[in-house]
Amino acid sequence: MILKELDFKSEAQDRHYFEKLEQEGFPNKKSEDYRHISLKDMLERKLSLNANIENNLYEDYISDDFYSLIFIDQAFDLEHSNLPSDISFSSSSKAKNDSKKNLSLLSEAFYEKDNILTISKSLDKPIMIINVSSGVDKFFANNLHIKVENEIKVDILEIFVSNEETANVYCINRDFFIENSKLSYAKLNLSSHKDILNINNTIYVNKGECTLNAIERGSKQSINNYDVFLDEEFSSINMHGIIEIKDNQNIANTIKIHHNKKNTSSNQTFKQILDNNSRAVFNSQITINKNCSYSKAHQSSQSILLNDEARMFNEPRMMIFTDELEASHGATVGSLNEEAINYMKLRGLSQAQCESMLIKAFLTEIYDYVKNPIIKDYIDGHISRISI
Repeated sequence: MILKELDFKSEAQDRHYFEKLEQEGFPNKKSEDYRHISLKDMLERKLSLNANIENNLYEDYISDDFYSLIFIDQAFDLEHSNLPSDISFSSSSKAKNDSKKNLSLLSEAFYEKDNILTISKSLDKPIMIINVSSGVDKFFANNLHIKVENEIKVDILEIFVSNEETANVYCINRDFFIENSKLSYAKLNLSSHKDILNINNTIYVNKGECTLNAIERGSKQSINNYDVFLDEEFSSINMHGIIEIKDNQNIANTIKIHHNKKNTSSNQTFKQILDNNSRAVFNSQITINKNCSYSKAHQSSQSILLNDEARMFNEPRMMIFTDELEASHGATVGSLNEEAINYMKLRGLSQAQCESMLIKAFLTEIYDYVKNPIIKDYIDGHISRISI
């Protein structure tokens, strides 16, 4: 099948969303959010839907320090997952949501039911969601609703991994519902540099707090769409991101945060390291609606380009319709400090050592936002052994 031609009607499991996708079409360069994002490779590649349920790549990543939820080729693997009785994983009929964006509609068209992970009690270990895949020129769609309830705190790490030869297209939906609770969610993308990932995140925070830490090192192209709704007073979202890419990798973060009540807060800090011909996009819009006074909104994107071929596109913006608030936004693009490099060289360090130390210092702030020590150690261990 070729996605651009919408020739998968016979494969669609949800005709409602398929027909809506037919009406709306795919995003293009005329869209504000996709001026610097090309979907050509994703939409024009010939793809198949065959899955390999024998994939055991998850064994290299699973850890006894976590409860685990495993998706193999985007199909839930109950046999090898390890969830406690305090967590409910279920499938249910889908509630129609006509506000979903174009690429979310694409994913929705390929599954009949919603996968729901409900967490209503505190856990003694964090949860790890492992997505492993195999094959070449396959298309995978998947959804997961994560619900956190009852004044608890939950830590989740989600990883995306595949072998070096994998070259597939993924369209994944993640919906988060935080009800008077705290969710710390970290995403680690270590997938093949031939894969294309499109991940659509919708986050609803009602009198709670969501902290999201995203680390992007894998994929040929990764498009991360975030829609965040702060729908009750004293709701907050903290978003931190690292993009560390090279060669012809393309990573885009497109973010929309809606402050819908007073005394809500949002904070964004993203840092990018780009080498060779890589490209990255930080496109973020914060909307603070009428009658949302005493809200706080901060937005920051900082980038380092390691050569002249790398490209960074920053579009931070705010739409403010109320008074009495605290807000700031900004974006910087630069290179590594030559004076610092020369100073370090005089003390016996090589060029490569100098650059590595400066990059690590630049990114440390974001890694430190991961507060759970088990998740932090896990990320550090896998980052240190995998070169970009």
